[in-house]
Amino acid sequence: MEHKITIVSFNQKISTKDLIGFRGAIASMHSDNALYYNHENNSVIYRYPLIQYKFIEGKASIVGIDEGADFLEKDLQYGKTYHLNINGQEYDFEVIDKKSIYYIPESYEEPCKYYFIKGWLPLNQENYNTYINLESISDKISLLDKILSANILSLFTGFNYYSEKQSQANILEIVSSKTIQYKGTDMLSFDVRVKCNANLPEFCGIGKGSSRGFGIVYNSHPRRK
Repeated sequence: MEHKITIVSFNQKISTKDLIGFRGAIASMHSDNALYYNHENNSVIYRYPLIQYKFIEGKASIVGIDEGADFLEKDLQYGKTYHLNINGQEYDFEVIDKKSIYYIPESYEEPCKYYFIKGWLPLNQENYNTYINLESISDKISLLDKILSANILSLFTGFNYYSEKQSQANILEIVSSKTIQYKGTDMLSFDVRVKCNANLPEFCGIGKGSSRGFGIVYNSHPRRK
């Protein structure tokens, strides 16, 4: 099944800490639409988020999937400026780009697809302790490979795609890692180059915090330039 993905980019560059405020300001413009903030009746909607807030090429951006893409195309007009209050500061956000791409989930017999994943949050409290206590780099990478494989299966479920092929993912390079704050908790964020047997949706998020700018998937190449 083909899925529509719409990416809306704004003129403003905002800091990482202001991304949540940006999400809140956009969601408040559409308080009657649960897709914009992934909550309903004050409870989290447990599904793959159909509207996601990100930095893409340094710009504040929003990614919509299927129904979320339709709402972005209707609600956010190219060239229009939106006056937003983010953490007490006033900003004018102009829509400077809006494009749609199409994605078909697919898995393969062997790893053959290369991606760069930015700001990936693979570790919860339990596997964080496991990761930290592992002595060898190879063991750490092996644990991350398993988590990424599980994240891919979860993403596929969000796109209503199920495959009999076993998910295979290999971390080729940890480009960088750092400690960040996520929902008031310190977490490890990774930028990684990976190879896997799955066709993944570019600009969408994978893993924890996918609606909040973490785990952004970019198409990559067998050899990094």
